Amino acid sequence: DAQAELFLLKMLPDDFESRPGAAKLMAKMVAGFNSVERSQAGIDGQLAALGRFNTTSSLEAGEFAQIPMLVVHGDRDSVMDVENGRSIARRASHSELAVLEGAGHFWWHFDPINTARRVAGFMERHEPHQ
Repeated sequence: DAQAELFLLKMLPDDFESRPGAAKLMAKMVAGFNSVERSQAGIDGQLAALGRFNTTSSLEAGEFAQIPMLVVHGDRDSVMDVENGRSIARRASHSELAVLEGAGHFWWHFDPINTARRVAGFMERHEPHQ
């Protein structure tokens, strides 16, 4: 449990533990994390799938090229460098990039109210006209 908690804390905001309800939420996240069965074959399969995924061709061709996309990334993400989000936003012709300063990999935990406002604003700007 301690290792799972340390792993999860790397992806959460620095002040996560001081937030109301943090201990209860962390216990639920650790339980969920520990309930997932992991195997070497599963890890190998995930890595192989990542190697086959070509973001560039998916974003620059076909129907994906016309879909509005909000790329959200925390600038303190220790799992995926923020440059990956910037790269995706550059390649997707109808995209907006939202880099959340101070946010990690679980960016929606960083500032949930303002993040929700940002996502809602994007959706309103790109709502299909009827």
